[in-house]
Amino acid sequence: MEVILQERYMNPLSDFAFKKLFFNELNKELLIDFLNEVLPWKDKILDIQYQPTLQLGDWEADRKVIFDIFCTNGKGEFFIIEMQKARHPHFRDRCLFYSTFPIRKQAPQGLWNFKLKAVYTIAIMDFTLFNEFEEDENLYIE
Repeated sequence: MEVILQERYMNPLSDFAFKKLFFNELNKELLIDFLNEVLPWKDKILDIQYQPTLQLGDWEADRKVIFDIFCTNGKGEFFIIEMQKARHPHFRDRCLFYSTFPIRKQAPQGLWNFKLKAVYTIAIMDFTLFNEFEEDENLYIE
């Protein structure tokens, strides 16, 4: 009897494959290794805790966001990791907006010392960010 093995591959630049690789308890070490390679720290990340990727606004009418990956490390620092294949005209602004959600989480009511934990937004892009203001509107997605 002959057994035929069929290999299947996923493109890690697709949202599905990216999340399958990195937003998965079984592959947590892959994400930790990735973060330790791209971030220049003397204190390496030893562990992370995955956080819900859906973030709601303060009011029902506010915009919500869905991160590709959202996690924290042992020091309480936040990590937003985004995979973006298609060029987007306001991607830089969107990343800045995304980072406001974990910042606002750190603001308790009442007295507050304003000491914030770090928020890191890491974007893996399949385009050059600094060409985002080209005049050719056909390059962008809606």
